[in-house]
Amino acid sequence: MRFVLDSSAIVPLIHEEEQTKNAFGFFDLCHKHGVDLAISPLVRCEVGNCIVQFAKRENIDASRYLEMFMGIRFRMIPIGDQLLTFAIEISRKNGLTFYDAIHAAGAYLEDSPLVTLDKVILSGIEGSLDLSAAVELLGSI
Repeated sequence: MRFVLDSSAIVPLIHEEEQTKNAFGFFDLCHKHGVDLAISPLVRCEVGNCIVQFAKRENIDASRYLEMFMGIRFRMIPIGDQLLTFAIEISRKNGLTFYDAIHAAGAYLEDSPLVTLDKVILSGIEGSLDLSAAVELLGSI
């Protein structure tokens, strides 16, 4: 089994948020079941941006968050011509930003569910799961 993740499914691991408990449950179950977790390189940039914002807002050193993020191992989905072309199509058809469509296209090309907390993606992209649904799915294995 494998999942593709966008940044919204990862950020609660490194910064206390409403979905932090579900995020840790999800990642623990993935580790337990040997689930392949994949992201696009764009996720690294998005999470990096969140880290900068957390550090500014909380007046702390961003390296703490960055270390936590870099400690998580993901398989990278390359952003090649096929993914870019498909992302344009998904963006147009589903009214997503191009950035969100990159994640959806990656999940489609990987034939895997996209795990996200983005309500627009969840309502518009078939097969996308929030963290609670992903935890429930993994718990049933």
